[in-house]
Amino acid sequence: MPSILAKHHFVIGKAGGALTQETIASRTPFLVTQVVPGQEEGNFSLLKEIGVAQLTPNGETALRVIRQSLAENGKGWKEWKAKLAAASQPDACLRLADLCLSMVR
Repeated sequence: MPSILAKHHFVIGKAGGALTQETIASRTPFLVTQVVPGQEEGNFSLLKEIGVAQLTPNGETALRVIRQSLAENGKGWKEWKAKLAAASQPDACLRLADLCLSMVR
């Protein structure tokens, strides 16, 4: 999934758990259209903590945010990409598996 998402400039959707994690792994800015109370609030909070959360509940807002992020030669978009790169750990499951295996050897 990360390789598919990484081919795009933005992901637009609701803040579900899998999609939130995949956008971070792919380092693709995520425009969140909806935050369902409960787990999705935590997902949105994680994106805010990283510094890339943007709530875009309608097309007009999404278009404004996209235009703003692409202004000045993509300055905002590049900042989001850099923050996502710092937070992204797409190999985390492999490192965790190695740690588990090292404990049983």
